[in-house]
Amino acid sequence: MNFFKSVAISFVISLIVLGTLVIVYHFLSRNNTLDLEKLLERGEYHLLDGVKIYNSENGELNNLIINEITNLNKELSSMFGTIKMDVEIKIMVFEELEELQKYAELENIGAFFDKNYILIALVRPDNLVREADEWFFRRDLRHEYTHYYLTKYLSENKITAVPKWFDEGLAEYVAVTMDGVETSDPLEEVINFELLKIGQRKEEIIQSYILNHSMESNI
Repeated sequence: MNFFKSVAISFVISLIVLGTLVIVYHFLSRNNTLDLEKLLERGEYHLLDGVKIYNSENGELNNLIINEITNLNKELSSMFGTIKMDVEIKIMVFEELEELQKYAELENIGAFFDKNYILIALVRPDNLVREADEWFFRRDLRHEYTHYYLTKYLSENKITAVPKWFDEGLAEYVAVTMDGVETSDPLEEVINFELLKIGQRKEEIIQSYILNHSMESNI
């Protein structure tokens, strides 16, 4: 009897601890959200081609952002199809990585996309003259913008969600395939994005990938 009583007490304590952790998490997330809202309210921005660029007086950097997004829209529309550009996306440029991370929900990240504010947060490159600095900045922009594009695509096609691995994998694929970089298997030949519209599950997508490659090997 004492054993079951101890188990019951332990279970109740575990629920209390779990509930406390959930409350703390939502409290901290809410604080980040409020801070981000205040940051946007007092921030100055440049509106260029439907994009609000905050905290950047650098015309060269602003043009780089717009050019990259213009090219990305073409690339992503060839994969998914065109989406409605009826909402202004926000690009927040931070001076320091530590400052950006104050507003992020996850720790130790270098950029993020916030779908509540339709906001991409990036860190200003040290020097646009250095190819490496420009490359990493563009890579982060491409990664986060792909998250935005996929979110819009899912919403327009009334798709509730896709697996996290798919979202992150797609964003990383798009991030690194720039400037003519090619992969052995073009993404649109591996995954049929039309299948997402009928709620295709992870297992079915993987099966489609395996089937396509097994057929190629038999030719």
